[in-house]
Amino acid sequence: FNGTDFSALSEAHAELTVGKTVNIQARTKNKKVNDQFEDLLEEHNHVGNFDVTNFYSRDSGLFSIERFKFINGGVIIRHHFNIAWKIPYKVELVGVDMIDTSRSFYLQNIRNGIQTDKYGAIVGLYLFDDYEKTTSTLHSTEDMTFYMTKWMSLSQYTAVSRLATILQDYDGLKIYNTEEVKAAIERAKSGVYWHTELFAELQEALSEQMKSYDTDQRVVEARDLINTLSRRGIGVTGATATPKEDTITQVETKTDSIYGIFANEGQKKMASSVGMSQTAAYKDPTKGNYSSLKLMVSFDDNHFGTVFEGLAKTVIQRYLETLFRVGVQIGRISAPKITYFANPREFHKWDVLRTVKINIDESKEATATAKKLEAKTTTLQRVYAKDGLDYMTEQEKQIDLDIQLKLIEKEKYEKAGLVSPLVENTPAKGTKK
Repeated sequence: FNGTDFSALSEAHAELTVGKTVNIQARTKNKKVNDQFEDLLEEHNHVGNFDVTNFYSRDSGLFSIERFKFINGGVIIRHHFNIAWKIPYKVELVGVDMIDTSRSFYLQNIRNGIQTDKYGAIVGLYLFDDYEKTTSTLHSTEDMTFYMTKWMSLSQYTAVSRLATILQDYDGLKIYNTEEVKAAIERAKSGVYWHTELFAELQEALSEQMKSYDTDQRVVEARDLINTLSRRGIGVTGATATPKEDTITQVETKTDSIYGIFANEGQKKMASSVGMSQTAAYKDPTKGNYSSLKLMVSFDDNHFGTVFEGLAKTVIQRYLETLFRVGVQIGRISAPKITYFANPREFHKWDVLRTVKINIDESKEATATAKKLEAKTTTLQRVYAKDGLDYMTEQEKQIDLDIQLKLIEKEKYEKAGLVSPLVENTPAKGTKK
């Protein structure tokens, strides 16, 4: 999967699934607990706190999870705990290529390095001990999330990328592309034919020299004559000399090619086979008119919204539950431990908001949203959520900003020895305005 098409497809998939960030809002009944958990979430998002390699932030980690799941068919997320860390919980991203697929023990329900229980649930993975891949060890999936999509069959356990469906067509397109480039180079190299007497003079001179000199001397003389001739207008490339008559013939190089059509159809097939439009995959708005682009945007938004739901319910939910539990254990979240551990679901309440929004006409979108709000067919909460924002949080920020501006205004009026309009319009205590 090293071609430019695969890179474009994987980047588009991750970008349109995750976006630049994931907005998480706590929704317990206790505002203090909500604030504490959101503060912990913000800190854990930093590089150095999220993953064991200190390479990813949470946002970049989620982006990489989707990108590598798309390329390789799945990703393993291991959950690690260490009291030596500032926040004693980090994750580790492991590629599915680290599963030792040579391990199969049918009596133990182990096939291709994956162990299942009698119901078919994955309970263990044979993972290579290092990147040399010489030895492997069976690990319980109790502290793992095996994130993959079943698309080949209901009995699929091995992670397989949907890109596998386009490899044959891609190879054909790559071969055609290579041959087309070679042909174009050959056509570009075709120059002109120069019918010149200089060529005949060179032939006669060489014939004379060959009669009177030994072999080495003839070579020297031929070289000198060719150098002299080149200075008179014939170079190594460009014009090709032929005998007699100083005339120049232009070689016709124009040839018809179906390369554009072939490449376009190939891109369309590759994009659609992995669930996205050609426009989204290659970021090329010339692939359709306004109406078709709008339809494709709608299809892409629905598709990637579904993919994000899978990410949220499989990976993010497990991550949030684990981080909340750790926060309670280390005292960063003030939920009573007895109450929490008796019923964790009562506290595991949050909104996970996707921040991807595809819009090709903001003016029309705004008008449509206003009409929906007026007709009460949508709510401000839903409108904000589409932008990955929380309505209540944004309103609280606006109220705080309004109050801050009013306090600044009052202070400036007092410094100037004036009465602020805010004071003049404030009714006295015990009176009604």
